[in-house]
Amino acid sequence: MAASSYGEALARLLVHEGGNDDDPRDPGGRTSRGILQREWDVWRRGHPGLPADVWRAPQDQVEAIYRQKYWDALRCDDLPAGVDYAVFDYGVNSGIGRAAKVLQRLVATAVDGEVGPDTIAAAKRASAATLIAAICDERLAFLQGLRTWPTFGKGWGRRVREVRAAALAMVAKPALPAVVAQAAPVPAPAQRRSTDWLASLAGAITGMFKRASGQRGDSMVRAHSASEEARERADDAKPADKPPPWLAKAESYLGFHERPGNRGIEEFIALAKCGAGGDPWCAIFVNACLEAAGVRGTRSAMARSFERDGNFVKLNGPALGAVTTMWRGSPSSGSGHVFFYLGENDKGVLALGGNQSDQVCRQYEPRARISGYWWPKTAALPNVGRIAVADAGARVGGSEV
Repeated sequence: MAASSYGEALARLLVHEGGNDDDPRDPGGRTSRGILQREWDVWRRGHPGLPADVWRAPQDQVEAIYRQKYWDALRCDDLPAGVDYAVFDYGVNSGIGRAAKVLQRLVATAVDGEVGPDTIAAAKRASAATLIAAICDERLAFLQGLRTWPTFGKGWGRRVREVRAAALAMVAKPALPAVVAQAAPVPAPAQRRSTDWLASLAGAITGMFKRASGQRGDSMVRAHSASEEARERADDAKPADKPPPWLAKAESYLGFHERPGNRGIEEFIALAKCGAGGDPWCAIFVNACLEAAGVRGTRSAMARSFERDGNFVKLNGPALGAVTTMWRGSPSSGSGHVFFYLGENDKGVLALGGNQSDQVCRQYEPRARISGYWWPKTAALPNVGRIAVADAGARVGGSEV
């Protein structure tokens, strides 16, 4: 392979995972650098001669576990830069099966927990920044649903925010060649090159934070860093174009297909607090995603209800995740379609919405029929401006009734 983000990804992960701990509140039990004792026991069976206690695990073996059991298992070398790190850290923290399935749902491929050629190709076609944000939003939502969130939530939330920011930064720069990522910046014994380089980078990253006593976590998510709580601080920097939480909700439904006659949409109806089986459901879907993200929608099944609802403000232009309305028939007809804005190119405006060809999908809509871009008053206003996107392979237009 020509390039890999593995070196930087592992160094950042090790900062979060910390050193040795054995927190009685953590069902994961005894750990070292994020590796569980039981995980180490399994590894030793195929690597005789290693110490029994995970606290004494050689660094090169810890790195080998992360490479083989997580990075390689998730095919991260084949994923776009930034996406690879977001998926890798999610896999370590919450299990490779969950990380793979989330990725597959977001890129609309078969959800089987095995990252293969179809998932890799779809991930490469997607907007890396949008995909990273959606992965991190889903990850945070999952963590918030765990019973141990009240105990470990601050550290977990901090970790997700930092992974998001670092992954987005990785999108904007080329990955290091794989051979460079394994080389030491200063002369060192050959067998220690990878370790020394990673330790150096990890040390540099760690130096950006104040480190003190740690906070551990639940073994279900493997969040047991000895440094998380000490690194919890306010006023975190946020990416300028962070996708809103309702967009991640919408992405999670990609691939849903209605039953004939606008049926099978009961979940959306319940979340949206509007509509009924058989209704055109583009507005029901948009409202469902907003409500699921904690934002009050219009609670109307009419696509253009957002244009007159006092809880929404009209933006001066498009923004990532903006509720976008369009007219059908004529601008004054009152009928139309509604979706979330993803970007645009010469094919039109890339829409993520429901009841698009009887499903939740991404498709292009004509720019000339857009009647407005809308944003919840309760949410911080976004950056406004057209977002150029590469051809997403989406269809043009479709059935929205």
